[in-house]
Amino acid sequence: MKKEELARAIFEEQNRLRELKGEQPIDLNSPRAQRKFWEDSKRTKPNLERELELVRNSCDALAAKNEHEAKVAAYFATPEGAAFKAETEATIENKIVEWQSYEKQTNLTIESMIQAALGCHWGVRGITRGIGSIGVIDFEKSTPEQREYIFGQHIEIRYELRDWDGSERFEANCGSCGSFKMDGGTTIGERAMFYAGIGRLLGDLELIASIKSLLKESVQATEVISAELDALRRRLANPFTEAE
Repeated sequence: MKKEELARAIFEEQNRLRELKGEQPIDLNSPRAQRKFWEDSKRTKPNLERELELVRNSCDALAAKNEHEAKVAAYFATPEGAAFKAETEATIENKIVEWQSYEKQTNLTIESMIQAALGCHWGVRGITRGIGSIGVIDFEKSTPEQREYIFGQHIEIRYELRDWDGSERFEANCGSCGSFKMDGGTTIGERAMFYAGIGRLLGDLELIASIKSLLKESVQATEVISAELDALRRRLANPFTEAE
């Protein structure tokens, strides 16, 4: 094919792609098309051939996707398909609730352990997939469902179980937020009291081991639920495959 033919073929395939996306095609005789042909005339033939191949591949992939989605929609419009869809979506919703409940319980359990060791002004926030934080609660801004910390008075914690070698990563990150009084540490909200609490936490090896164990159990449980959710969503996207 000549460069002019390649440029025209590219534009025609791009129009096909627009139509597959539900967009309006562009008239080949329009100023926009003519400007594109002029720009393409300056390109090398191998470059144009590569672009034509890429656009055609994109068209073919999107056409196959659209055909599959139409087939799935037609199946879901049948009584059998509608029942399958409703059952699968209900199972997905139940799994999400199970996941959320498990993580909420993990947060509450770790917070209870932290408060027993450091005081009721300490809290836990957002532990999910082994990652969360521990800090001094700002009671004016917090609710039992959502903890907010006094500025600069929390640490990030992370537990990770590495699949490839079975090793564990259990770390904390405690950023500094400036200077504080060395002779303080007796009033909630003082930075010295926060750091003193972190020291007590890190010095309680039994408590640290318990937190690590809970985070490990949480990570393993959520990985199982996550895998089940992925399988269910794949089944919903392609109900014609065998169940995994």
